[in-house]
Amino acid sequence: MRGKILSDLNLWGKISMIPGFAPLLIAAKEMIATFLTQVRFGSMTIQFKMLLLSQGVYNVSKTAVHLFDETLKIESSILDDKLLAVATGSVRTNVTFNFLDLKVPQGSRYLPAQANLNQIANANNGYTRTPSDLFASKVVRDILGDASGKLWRGNYASIVKFCSTFISMFIMVN
Repeated sequence: MRGKILSDLNLWGKISMIPGFAPLLIAAKEMIATFLTQVRFGSMTIQFKMLLLSQGVYNVSKTAVHLFDETLKIESSILDDKLLAVATGSVRTNVTFNFLDLKVPQGSRYLPAQANLNQIANANNGYTRTPSDLFASKVVRDILGDASGKLWRGNYASIVKFCSTFISMFIMVN
C-alpha cells in the first residue's frame, strides 16, 4: 500500500491542485510552469526506460505525470495559455532525509541489495546534483524570460535530452 501512497502523491496530488491554481494563472495571463518527471538516474523511465532496483511504482507514477503534463501542454496551446514543462535533472534537496532509516524487511528478496537500496534512497550513489537554489534561480529566470515548451534543467538533464532524442531506445535499454 505504500506504493499507492507514492502514486497518490506524485500524480493525484498534482491533479488535485489544478482546479485551484489554473483559473488564477489563466486570468492573470501568466506563465504556468509544470515540473515534469525528474530525469535524475532513479526516474528516467520516460526518457531512457532505465529501471533501478525498487523503483517500479515510483517510475510508473512519474510516467503517468509525464503523460498528464504532455496532455496539459496540448490543452493549454489550444486555449492560448502559456505552459512551460520543466524536466528536472538531478537536484540536491532534503527529500532524502525521509529515507535515512530505510530497512529492507527480513526475508525480503531485496535483502542482499540493502546497501545499494540505501545509496539510491539517500542520494549517495555518486551522481552530482545541482544545488536547489541554483536550479530555482535558473528556472525562475527562464520563466521570466518567457521560455516556452519544454525546459531541461538540473544535472544530467541535457545528457538525457540528447540521448532520448538521438540515441535508439534499443541501445539505451540494452
